[in-house]
Amino acid sequence: MSSGFGGVLGPVVGIVKDFHSVNLHEKIQPFFFTTQSGAGALLSVKLASTDQSAGTVKELLHKMEMTFIKVYPNNQFQSRFFDESIAKLYEREQKTAQIMNLAMGIAIFISCMGLFGLAAFTANQRTREIGIRKVLGAGVPHLVTLLSREFIVLVLLSTLIAAPVAGWGMHQWLQGFAYRTTMPWWIYMLGGFAATIIALLTVSFQAIRAARANPVDSLKAE
Repeated sequence: MSSGFGGVLGPVVGIVKDFHSVNLHEKIQPFFFTTQSGAGALLSVKLASTDQSAGTVKELLHKMEMTFIKVYPNNQFQSRFFDESIAKLYEREQKTAQIMNLAMGIAIFISCMGLFGLAAFTANQRTREIGIRKVLGAGVPHLVTLLSREFIVLVLLSTLIAAPVAGWGMHQWLQGFAYRTTMPWWIYMLGGFAATIIALLTVSFQAIRAARANPVDSLKAE
């Protein structure tokens, strides 16, 4: 059995399993290794698996460069680690992730500020109601639950609306990969749970503050 490159035939001495020579956006392409002159410009070198210091690796690369210049005096030596090459294949995804994380952080911060202000407004509007309930024997946990319940319901409702939209968006994005995973349903439930916890922590400060206030101050005008 023989194969060739550039019209030059040669024997096939071995076969390896399929592997990704490009990113996962594309299917595995035919690939072969050859020692034919002029067939390629890359040389892969496996370093020793034992731990080596940065100085040792730098010295080793320098020796490789000197050897390369002796053999190919008219060519320029360039080296890079394999993990850097892999990272470069997904540079666009990394930039997208950074932008999404930044946008998500800003959105969460703005949402928390809005919730905090709305909780303060609601607590101020219901000051007398809270005072009356405390006089009638309502405890702090009951009042905190009363003030937080409507916000939690809104967050859960928004999760029910956002989860299908997020699932559709993730599905569309994953279609750009020839090899892709699936998003389990519990990921969206976990996101909704996290949103509920964040909302509860944001609202709880104002709710506890209003629930622990002295009812005399809110009812003295009556």
